[in-house]
Amino acid sequence: MGKRNLKGFLGERVKQRTWVKALIAGLTLHAWVADAEVIDTWILSGQSNAEGYGITESPVDGLAPADTLDSIGRSDLNTVHTNVRFYRGTSVDDICTESADMAMAPFDSWHSMLPYEGLTFDWPWGKGQGKESGRRFGPELAFGYDMQQIHGGEIAIIKYARGSASIAPADNPKTNGDWNDYVTDNTPEPDEIVPNPVDTYINNYDHLLATIEEAAVALPAGDTLRIQGVLWMQGEADATDNRADDYKDNLAKFIEDLSDDISKIADANTDKIERAAASWDELKFFIGLIGGEHANDITVRTAMETVAAGSPNIYTVDAHTGISTMTSDDWLLGGLHYDTAGQVELGKRYAAAVTLSETGGNATPQIIVGGSVLNGDFNAYTGAKVDFANTANWYNLGGDQTVWATKDNIAYIDGSQNALLAGNKGFGLDTGHTISEGNSFDISYVWYDAHNWVDASDTVSVSLFVTLDDTITGERHDLKTKQSPISTQNSTYETVDQNKIYTADATYEGKTLFVAIETSSGGFARLDNFELIVTP
Repeated sequence: MGKRNLKGFLGERVKQRTWVKALIAGLTLHAWVADAEVIDTWILSGQSNAEGYGITESPVDGLAPADTLDSIGRSDLNTVHTNVRFYRGTSVDDICTESADMAMAPFDSWHSMLPYEGLTFDWPWGKGQGKESGRRFGPELAFGYDMQQIHGGEIAIIKYARGSASIAPADNPKTNGDWNDYVTDNTPEPDEIVPNPVDTYINNYDHLLATIEEAAVALPAGDTLRIQGVLWMQGEADATDNRADDYKDNLAKFIEDLSDDISKIADANTDKIERAAASWDELKFFIGLIGGEHANDITVRTAMETVAAGSPNIYTVDAHTGISTMTSDDWLLGGLHYDTAGQVELGKRYAAAVTLSETGGNATPQIIVGGSVLNGDFNAYTGAKVDFANTANWYNLGGDQTVWATKDNIAYIDGSQNALLAGNKGFGLDTGHTISEGNSFDISYVWYDAHNWVDASDTVSVSLFVTLDDTITGERHDLKTKQSPISTQNSTYETVDQNKIYTADATYEGKTLFVAIETSSGGFARLDNFELIVTP
């Protein structure tokens, strides 16, 4: 297999980027300085959903998506993350330092992670949705936030991603690698249509390798990156008639070659990079399963699952079910790019997958309730007022099924149906899940303090429970009850995200799991987008 002269290419890249570093020097306001240490590090790469369309701040009207971190109740993410070192690579001519009079995050230098390390642009774009990008983020934001908490200390992320990039050979290779492929070997076969001899063009794979090595070279003296794994969010560009069938072989080759090339970078920078795995062949890869229901989308997803099933070091991450996408993006396309809430959820799922891999668990959490699954979004039946009898899946634990369950006013950002909570009713649900020993459960939802709610003391409670006869009306035994925090923003939807609230032991193995959403308040609250995830 013909390989590039990696060392020569990377050395030339460092020279080419000298002017870039001078250009961004004024923006690295949060450069990292501390004592020497070994830092657990993840590499994030892929195409546009790895770049990220999530909006931190929107400086102009008409950007997609319209929702921001603040409007989805995650203002806690809108800060400088001093416990996450971040290095963001790019192709040489892809620098956007300012948009709509706001500084963008720096490229090609270490800094504390900002809440806008995503897609950047400041030129006419797509179908004219606005020429400014706004401050955007990708899966790194929630991933970094969760992982630094889980690890209890500083972590590092190296990111290189490029929209529309395939791991199949590009039809029209470009000399600068922009929107080009991630093919690991450009040597043409005798029957290839594109007659490019080896190394005649630089592609995204080259830029990814350059980013990794430049991150190591730029590391402060004495520090070492311990590479834990690769987060890969790509595949939409390969879900086409002429590429989908080859995705399994192309992905397997990409993983093998990238592991090998990272080992070569480590060999050339022994004081800067070390591996967490026993060998570089055992480097962990976390593959995001793309969305879409077209036959080619399914072919690519199946290929991802097949590759993962063939290796103990490759894991899949569900980026397909229960994760929100834009109904209209910058190209007026729907269902392709994750929106602000979707990017937060994607990052959380990568963090959950990594954590499970570290404990020897199955790195594919399963959604029991969420979105349209068991009416977790409460949208199965819509109307100004809908009673429990006409609300799919949910049951009033208070007994009267004719009282109102959902309404369509005081809506969350998606403008849809939401649950009406009060002390005289409780939302019960038969999840249909049979408990197994070792099952771990996460919950999340958004809620709103409404009429007569006492902000200083009232809370929402979520209980996981079983019953004596495995029916929702049977004698109840609560396994775990978790309260929401009290309201911190009056008349505003706030996010609750509680991980590992309960881990099952053998006592209740084989029992049916039920969930209850309740309050003891004398007032009212609204709740939407409830999600219950089990990790086997």
